[in-house]
Amino acid sequence: MFKDGRIIELGTHDELMKKDGAYAEMFNIQSSYYKDEEVVLSE
Repeated sequence: MFKDGRIIELGTHDELMKKDGAYAEMFNIQSSYYKDEEVVLSE
């Protein structure tokens, strides 16, 4: 994960999600749009 041109977190997706840091925050924000869409499509 980069911020201002510097590496701030390093690891696999699973490792970074477990750290619950900047990467996890970004991923959760972005994936919330897909999760919301899945709920609408499945209803």
